[in-house]
Amino acid sequence: MSELKQHLQAHFGFDTFRGGQEKVIQTLVDSESAGAIFPTGSGKSLCYQLPAVLLPHLTVVVSPLLALIQDQLKFLNKNNIPACRIDSTLKPKEAKKIQEDLRAGKYKVLFIAVERFKNERFRQFLHELQLSLLVIDEAHCISEWGHNFRPDYMKIPQYMKDFGFPQVLLLTATAPPRVYEDMAAKFNIPLDNFSITGFHRPNLILKVEPHEEEERQAKLIEYLKDHDQDSAVVYVTLQKDTERLSYYLKEAGINSTAFHGGMLNDQRKDIQQKFMTGEITVIVATIAFGMGIDKSDIRHVIHYHLPKSIENYSQEIGRAGRDGKDAQCIMMADATQLPVLENFVYGDTPDKESVARVLRSIKRAENNLWEPQVYDLSFNANFKQTPLRTFLVYLENEGLLTPSHSYYAEYKANPVILMERITRPMDAEKKALTEAIFKYSPKARMWYTIDFEKIKQNFPAGDRFKIIEILEELEEQNVMKLEAKKLKEAYNLHIPEGVDIEDFTDKYDQMFQEREATEIQRLRDLMAFFQGEGCLSKKLSAYFGEETDWDECGKCSYCETKKAADFPALAEITPIDEAFNFEEVYNKSLKTLDEKHITPRYLATFLAGMAMPKFSRMRKKKDGGFGVLADYPFAEVIAWVGSGLENRAS
Repeated sequence: MSELKQHLQAHFGFDTFRGGQEKVIQTLVDSESAGAIFPTGSGKSLCYQLPAVLLPHLTVVVSPLLALIQDQLKFLNKNNIPACRIDSTLKPKEAKKIQEDLRAGKYKVLFIAVERFKNERFRQFLHELQLSLLVIDEAHCISEWGHNFRPDYMKIPQYMKDFGFPQVLLLTATAPPRVYEDMAAKFNIPLDNFSITGFHRPNLILKVEPHEEEERQAKLIEYLKDHDQDSAVVYVTLQKDTERLSYYLKEAGINSTAFHGGMLNDQRKDIQQKFMTGEITVIVATIAFGMGIDKSDIRHVIHYHLPKSIENYSQEIGRAGRDGKDAQCIMMADATQLPVLENFVYGDTPDKESVARVLRSIKRAENNLWEPQVYDLSFNANFKQTPLRTFLVYLENEGLLTPSHSYYAEYKANPVILMERITRPMDAEKKALTEAIFKYSPKARMWYTIDFEKIKQNFPAGDRFKIIEILEELEEQNVMKLEAKKLKEAYNLHIPEGVDIEDFTDKYDQMFQEREATEIQRLRDLMAFFQGEGCLSKKLSAYFGEETDWDECGKCSYCETKKAADFPALAEITPIDEAFNFEEVYNKSLKTLDEKHITPRYLATFLAGMAMPKFSRMRKKKDGGFGVLADYPFAEVIAWVGSGLENRAS
């Protein structure tokens, strides 16, 4: 038995490695970085769990979901591998104790969310620790070409350098060649150090059986009734669809419930637990359901609406049949919701004027320090927050700005007991500052708005850090309620002398246009996958770069029928220029839009009914033309608007 297998047996009780695991672990033990691209449920976690035991210092795992972290913590601690997490749910005293134990070397694994790297205190703390390994779970989020790109992940290669991690492990289940090659390049990992196991799971039976909306619900009910003892997940696009469809399933006597990201955490946890135990058999969910759910006997994954991409499809069906038994993966959607998915993409692309407004905000900064309040900046520039954060990462990577610190611009405090009881146990210095905090902060009914500047003017020892420390301590003691609002993120600017940052507008507008084109192509690839000829399992494997020695799985809907799925024809719609008069639409919209610069894209997103920041806050969703062209493909809307504006100008 090899030395690694001996350690595997000793620490986890397993006699053998699963496919690909040993290569990854050996690479890490040999002090090199590695990547593991394994299908969902194939044992990616062991690839860092065993090295964490064998490497001399701390392993830091970046994970995107608290539920995943909690499950991993339970598993590691059960196997006597000391692991911990630092996140916003911890009370200050708990976080302080964990940090003390980390300094003392009592833990082998630390779990964090990627956003933790932006916390100035945590950054200082991490510099104090000896580190062996950085692990990135769901590492495809790093790549702009990945289906779940997250801007904060894009900064991880720099974090690795900043904190001196000697090696990194990248983990994902869904990365086609373009994505994992990009991941490897960002961390300078040789492709030979990636372990890529087969994507094909022969127990997943892929079916494409599209139905029109009118009959799809009845077909779904009929199917679920025929398998009423089995666990199933039904995926839909929008949160409101989960509630609507689950209601009809319940009315039909099916044991189902809705699940989406808008629910409270406790509600989601309760639903997940009932699904795990079999108390609920059918979940109607958005893509918010699945990550962190390790239920082995899900027999059916049904796409009632189109998935967002081939990668999402692969990830979602991968939750079925983890026990190795046959599971049905049925795509029942027609193409009617394709414009909805396209509009998600188009809505995330900022208008060129929005890009310019952010750059102008930076241009107005003084003393090379820019302190935007992201929510306000998002509204003022009409720039959705996730793309806005992507833009800020672009600027960081360009070297034009670097994060300095973040802070809440507003603190409010509500003492729940008398002030004299609060200050009685304090020493003289702390008591004096606490009294000054409330003496020099205005009060409205029960809540004080902390005035840091006035406190400092009247009490020189009252610096911001000490004030916040006292307030957080009182909150922890349950003698005060505390609210922190209006997060500001400060950036140091590095604009070369003589350079006008607004001149970068065209460059970054082009980058967003390219991202948009990539995402729209991803949808085109998805439809080609479902509508095209050939074995579905073979095509799915090929998409992820897997070469198979077989041409047909013998189980999918194509192999059964030897023909591509027949998608219902979409209902014809009257062309825009026949159904609408541009001047009437324009004049009606102009009365609603509080905007001097009406660009084609700005007006098109309004008419298409996209939930852009300015439209949401103006509360004009039912007035003045908002959404009147929502039934038309956005590409047609923007072309029509562009032509209309051009004619007006000529």
